[in-house]
Amino acid sequence: MDMLIEFAKMGIGISYVVKQFVAKELQTGSLIEIQLSKPIPKREIGFIYNEIQPFNENILRFINIKKV
Repeated sequence: MDMLIEFAKMGIGISYVVKQFVAKELQTGSLIEIQLSKPIPKREIGFIYNEIQPFNENILRFINIKKV
């Protein structure tokens, strides 16, 4: 992501990055935010694990696992 940010700052195209990572650059004006006509859909992350050797309870709580 750092490389994408640096390329955008140098003027080598545009980049899609997490807004919090470029908050300072947006405030100083070294980068600008482009408003899109359609919002980008939220991303989802999935995990697959073996029932015989499941994650320990701490990891399950961290990722808030829900069995389907």
